[in-house]
Amino acid sequence: MSTSLLGQNSLRFLYYRYKDSPYYSLGFAGVVLLVSLILFFQIIIPQLQNWFSLRNEISATQNRITTIKNNISQMNNIDKAVLNNQVTVAMDALPTERDFGPIINALSDATIQSGVSLDDFNFQIGDTSSSASGKLTNKPKEELSIVTLSVIVVGNASQVGSFIKEIGQKLPLSDLELVEGDSVSTTIKIHFYQKELPRIVFRDDEPLPKLSTKQLELINTLSQWQVVSSEESFETSSGSGIPLF
Repeated sequence: MSTSLLGQNSLRFLYYRYKDSPYYSLGFAGVVLLVSLILFFQIIIPQLQNWFSLRNEISATQNRITTIKNNISQMNNIDKAVLNNQVTVAMDALPTERDFGPIINALSDATIQSGVSLDDFNFQIGDTSSSASGKLTNKPKEELSIVTLSVIVVGNASQVGSFIKEIGQKLPLSDLELVEGDSVSTTIKIHFYQKELPRIVFRDDEPLPKLSTKQLELINTLSQWQVVSSEESFETSSGSGIPLF
């Protein structure tokens, strides 16, 4: 108790001694300022930070809702028939797996249109030459697989040139690798490519991509390169008298 009383007496002594001096006002103002600073940094600043954080979350949520609404509106306005046709054209141009049917259809159609006859042809899977490997490595980093078609055609120079042009404007897309010929026949080596579909990761907070004008023009061009089915090609070739095999 004596220590407590001593402390209280000391405080009273200091108070009465300095209450009328200028140091009292300065000390009191300093204490008030110190308490104010503590309250400002411990309470006001965190509250402001929480307010700005909440404001950012509200803004992000509003933007996400707007994006979702725009995506829904875009999907509702898509012509499904046009979209299905675009997907079909893209899949025909660059198939997702090895399918020899479309390649034979393109070969048959080019043969009919050019007027040449086929003496022989065969397929080879994978990189069959150093030049083919070079072509693949010069492409962008895409997972492409290759099917090489070696075909021997019989026809004059004009017909062979027409065949090369026709096969280059058919689906699936092809790449001419080798042309060797003599007075009797011409050997042509053609590369066809396949690519697996990439993994699609959909995020509702990102706008759906749209096809650019160049991409739409490319699809329209490729749609003109589609060939008829194999049955129709063989019927036409039989009627025209052009030997295919």
